[in-house]
Amino acid sequence: MVDEQGALWFPAAHHWDGREEQHPRYIIIHGTAGFTTAQQVGNFFMQSATQASTHYVIGQDGTIVQCVHEHDAAWANGAITGLSGTSGDGHGNGHHDSWWDNGPNPNLLCITIEHVKPHEDNSDHLTDAQKQASFELVSHICQRWDIPARKADAHGGITGHYSVDPVNRARCPGPYPWDELFAYLDGEHMQINLNTPGISAFFSQAQGGAWHCTTPGHNFVIGGAILDFYRSFGGNGLCGLTHLGLPLSNEVGFGDKRVFQRFERGVLCYDPQRTNDRPPGASDTVYLMHIDGGPGQDPRVAALQTQVAQLQQQLAHTTQTPHNPPQ
Repeated sequence: MVDEQGALWFPAAHHWDGREEQHPRYIIIHGTAGFTTAQQVGNFFMQSATQASTHYVIGQDGTIVQCVHEHDAAWANGAITGLSGTSGDGHGNGHHDSWWDNGPNPNLLCITIEHVKPHEDNSDHLTDAQKQASFELVSHICQRWDIPARKADAHGGITGHYSVDPVNRARCPGPYPWDELFAYLDGEHMQINLNTPGISAFFSQAQGGAWHCTTPGHNFVIGGAILDFYRSFGGNGLCGLTHLGLPLSNEVGFGDKRVFQRFERGVLCYDPQRTNDRPPGASDTVYLMHIDGGPGQDPRVAALQTQVAQLQQQLAHTTQTPHNPPQ
């Protein structure tokens, strides 16, 4: 089964329903210290004897498995161990980050991502496919929940499991391209949110981080990767609202894992494999569709094409019919 974000859905046996009125403000990066595929880890979390779970698992081939919904809390981070201070990754200093000391259970504040690493010491480096999937997923989660897209501090952000449990998980996640991640996020997060001036006049928050358009005649929802694209399209400022306008539909599914959504001035397609439209060098999972043909065709264009065809037939008929000479 595939979830609403295109990840494979392997429901974990254990999680919290909801977050006890907490809001996620951290992303915690994990390594699996075993297993060879994301599906194996998903099956492991589905077993009731497994007293653990995470929101996502990313395989070395880039496959993403989801085990817990983002609005629920996973059994991911275990107990806070070690001395309060500043954490390190695998150096055995025994310090957890001090901001965990006086807050709620860290699981209630986190969205967690496992990365498949077959070696038990988590010494595997991410594959290129795994790294790309990880960076994109982290970016999308930050956007959906307004999590700071930077190294974690007391106000939120992104860190590893070692930040919570330096005694038992000092090598979790092991090697991870932190500098590359933050450089990637610096370029990705010139985006609008619901606090951007003018945006709240058109949209309100919907479940799962989606946006609900509150404008009469445009009562539709934008979510997932299409919302990510909408928030960043055209650069900083009003972005998708300025360039694409308001939604004219909800998502419409077509083919395997593909959806499109109509807006006043364009049609967006979610197509992770680029099977519908593959120009040279294209890699984006969301892109603007052609409006003159295919699933994203604008009905107004189709109507005009029909009218043009009818006029051409009339013109051809008139040209081929001989006129009677004057008497």
